[in-house]
Amino acid sequence: MQIIINERYYDFKKGETILQIAKRHGIEIPTLCYHSMLKPEGRCRVCLVSANGKIVTSCDTLAEKGMHVVTNSKKLQKMRKKAVDLIASSVEPQTLKEDNELTRVMKKVGLKKPSYRHHKILKSDKSSNAIWRNNNKCIACGRCVQFCEKIQSVNAITFSGRGNRMVVEGVGGEELASTSCVSCGQCSLVCPTNAITEAKSIARMERMLRNKKKLKIVQIAPSVRVSIGESFGLKAGEIVTGKIVSALHKLGFDVVFDTNFSADLTIMEEATEFVERIKEKRLPLFTSCCPAWIDFCCEFFPEFVKNLSTTKSPQQMMGAMIKTYYAKKRNINAKNIVSVSIMPCTAKKKEASLKEMRSSNAGKQDIDLVLTTRELAELLKRKKIDLKKMKPMKFNDPLGESSGAGSIFGASGGVMEAALRTAYFLLEGKELKNADIKQLRGERGIKEFKIKIRGKKIRTAVAHGLSNARLLLERIRSGEKFDFVEVMACPGGCIGGGGQPKPSDWSVLKARIQAIYEIDKRKKIRKSHKNPSIKKVYSEFLKEPASEKARKLLHRHYPLKGKTI
Repeated sequence: MQIIINERYYDFKKGETILQIAKRHGIEIPTLCYHSMLKPEGRCRVCLVSANGKIVTSCDTLAEKGMHVVTNSKKLQKMRKKAVDLIASSVEPQTLKEDNELTRVMKKVGLKKPSYRHHKILKSDKSSNAIWRNNNKCIACGRCVQFCEKIQSVNAITFSGRGNRMVVEGVGGEELASTSCVSCGQCSLVCPTNAITEAKSIARMERMLRNKKKLKIVQIAPSVRVSIGESFGLKAGEIVTGKIVSALHKLGFDVVFDTNFSADLTIMEEATEFVERIKEKRLPLFTSCCPAWIDFCCEFFPEFVKNLSTTKSPQQMMGAMIKTYYAKKRNINAKNIVSVSIMPCTAKKKEASLKEMRSSNAGKQDIDLVLTTRELAELLKRKKIDLKKMKPMKFNDPLGESSGAGSIFGASGGVMEAALRTAYFLLEGKELKNADIKQLRGERGIKEFKIKIRGKKIRTAVAHGLSNARLLLERIRSGEKFDFVEVMACPGGCIGGGGQPKPSDWSVLKARIQAIYEIDKRKKIRKSHKNPSIKKVYSEFLKEPASEKARKLLHRHYPLKGKTI
């Protein structure tokens, strides 16, 4: 079928909207409330077009055969400008000084400053140590509410009030920390005005960097290296690992380690736990790398908390190793170490603050501070450090060497694939011939895979996005049997984390995922148990996976309704 847009014919498929067709063919139609992963609601009225002579919102108007569409008439331009004017008038002036979707749309429609002043001072919400809300910047586009409800099935936030008094707040009028929020940060990722952001840590980071008495150590998560370049004009998925290491040294960090190393460490502990649970018939085992997923399980499916792996996330394992193993090797008091992590995730901020994440006995958190990918980009720009111009450097030893298995943690299915590479070896005593388990890769919300080990079929499942996790857990609750399950809270996995540069659509996430697997493919060592640095850590310090020391430093318990499991 064909549609006529601005006097030119374009093909389309049944069920497509005018906006979708226009976007596919590079025809510009400004939007503010539309998001490719959400059902369009036509709230902002910015995407107006003329369809067969009638003014409609292009985001939720289905195309029809022979439909005649005009997108750029003077009348439409005037109406759009008026709509954007009213929206811009509803936010605090600071919002209009920042680079965000609203200010970019203002430029597109030719609006320099708003004509009206509807703004009222509203209370901000900084109750959460992962996510902050400032309703003075909110334009009530509905993206965050929809994403929390439809994609994540958490329902922590909702609309309150009407008209220009409409705001987003915690369900029941509660502060965010008192709701069912799991700190995934997807609301911040889709917010067009930065009314919802990660809990900001840049100022504290700058103070830490100025402290010359402390040894400043930082780690970089797998997903950061394939996404931060977007903030500096590089294409989605461009691998900038060495450049980040160089930039962090220039910022003032003394040592830069790779979280991929502790991802390998996580696999050693988790795969060993899986083998133990098979023998003890305590299945399924759920992966535990994603703190937002952990909160989701505790909040909505407490009966499955006993199935969560006790292994800490790679971030927390690295934190513990820095302030014990590395401090000992350097003969440094752990109290004189500042340990920082760069993560794609807002929930990692909350995770680092948990009381049980102080296993190093340094008198404080194993991870002192967490910056998101967005925050690091902001800090580098503030210090006028251009990532594109940095000369690549290598990670420091001994916690900087990693396998390909550690690299793929950033993509949905990556943790499971990495774990099976090692679990197979531990159970069979020989290597898995093909390290690539492609059935666990891809965009599907729930992926399943069966592998035969020691004559038994091991059934695995992978879910990303918490609404998909809910569907999978409901199946297990109903009696369906799985042996090993991976859940990542964010769509696509950590590459789509709440602290990442904001993607325009799924194609950006896809490019990041491809880059993650490219890193794995390039590695000479692709299995965690073959990483020489991992072997060295066990021989020198931990002895063996699941040893007494490993359990103390690398494992955890879960709080549930006043109890600890």
